[in-house]
Formats: sequence, C-alpha cells, structure tokens
Amino acid sequence: VLRENGNCLLKYSNYSQGMISLTDELIASKLKHVQLQEELNTHYCQEETGDTGEDDSGEA
Repeated sequence: VLRENGNCLLKYSNYSQGMISLTDELIASKLKHVQLQEELNTHYCQEETGDTGEDDSGEA
C-alpha cells in the first residue's frame, strides 16, 4: 500500500510540474501576444497619422 501511495504521489508531482510548466508557457504566450498587438497598433496609428517616426532627414 505504501508503495502504491508513493507511486501516486510521484505521478501527481509530475502532473503538477507539467501543469505549472504549461501555465508558464501560456502566460508567456499571452504576454507576447499583447506585446505584438501593441506594436501592430502603434504601426497602424503611425500610418493613419502619417507619422513614421522619422524626421525630414530620414532619421529616427
């Protein structure tokens, strides 16, 4: 019985670590998505206003 309990605890621990890892990946992906949305929005707004972020000499 002790061996079975130990095996179950090991399986649960592995499962728990997997869930933590997947949660971390999901959070990182969501953050990247938000960053890309903001970048896209910035570029879109610049196009709408005609502002390219460059001065008359062509330099930023």
